[in-house]
Amino acid sequence: MENTEKIAAVKEWSMFILGTALLAFAINQIFAPANMVTGGVSGLAIVLEEAIWQSADVRIPIWVFNAVLNVPLFVMGFVTLGWDAMKRSLAGTIFLTVFLAIIPEQGLGLGDSLLTAVFGGVISGAGTGLIFSANGSTGGTDLLALVLTRRFRSMKVTQLLLIIDGLIVLVGAWMFGLTTALYTVIAIYTVSVASDRVLKGFHDAMAVYVISGGSRRIAGRIMENLERGVTKMSVTGAWSGEDKEMLFCVIGKRQLPQVKDIIMEIDENAFVVVTEANEVLGEGFRKITEN
Repeated sequence: MENTEKIAAVKEWSMFILGTALLAFAINQIFAPANMVTGGVSGLAIVLEEAIWQSADVRIPIWVFNAVLNVPLFVMGFVTLGWDAMKRSLAGTIFLTVFLAIIPEQGLGLGDSLLTAVFGGVISGAGTGLIFSANGSTGGTDLLALVLTRRFRSMKVTQLLLIIDGLIVLVGAWMFGLTTALYTVIAIYTVSVASDRVLKGFHDAMAVYVISGGSRRIAGRIMENLERGVTKMSVTGAWSGEDKEMLFCVIGKRQLPQVKDIIMEIDENAFVVVTEANEVLGEGFRKITEN
C-alpha cells in the first residue's frame, strides 16, 4: 500500500511539472510572440512586457512579471485562505516561473494567426488539464478569484474568474487590436476544450440504452459477439403504464455500428439512446487504479 501511494504521488507530481512546462511553452513560444492575451497573470504579463518595451525600450521577461504579480496575490491568499490551501498553488507558480525563465521567448514561426490560436490552445489546454488532474494550480487569477469569493459571497469562483480574465483580454484587445483579440477568443475556447479532454480522458466510449420487446435476444447477441456486459433494468412507461425491460451497455466507439446492426436486425422498432461516456473505469476498460 505504501509503494502504491508513492507511485501515485510520483505520477501526480510528474503530471503537475509536465503541465506547467507545456503551459510555459505555449506562453513563451506561441502566445507572447503573437500578442495573444489569453487572460491570467501570464496574459497581463504579455501586455506589460509590450507596454514597457514601447514606452521605455526595455524588455523585461514574462517570468519576472509572473513572479512579481503573484507575490501580492499569495500574500492575500495566505491571509484569507491559509497555508494548506496555498501549497499546491505556490508550487505551481514556482514551476511555471522557472519554466518561463528557461524556455526562450521566441515564436515558432507558424505564420498564421488561426493556426497559432488553435495550436497554442491545444498545448496550453493540455498543460492546464494535466495541472488540474494533479489537483494543482498555478496561482494567478485563479487565486485572486478564490480570495474575492470571501468578499463577494453571492458570486461563484468561475464567475469572478471569467470577469477578471475577461478584463485582461479586453486590455489585450486595446493594446494589440481587435483582430488579434478575436483570434485570442479562439485560443481561449481551444484551451477549454483541450483541458476538458485531458481531464475526462481519451478513452472514449459510448453508453447505449435500449428498450425493446426483444431485449433478451439483443443482450445475448451483444454479449456473445462483442464480449461486452449488458445490464437489464425494469422500467415503466409513464404514459402507457406498461412494465418494460431496458438494456444498458457501455461499448467502444468503434463497436457502435455493430450494436446498431444487432438491434435493427432483431427489432427495428426498438427505442435506442446513445450517449458519450468520456471516462469509463472497470472491467473491459481502464482499471480504477490507473485513474
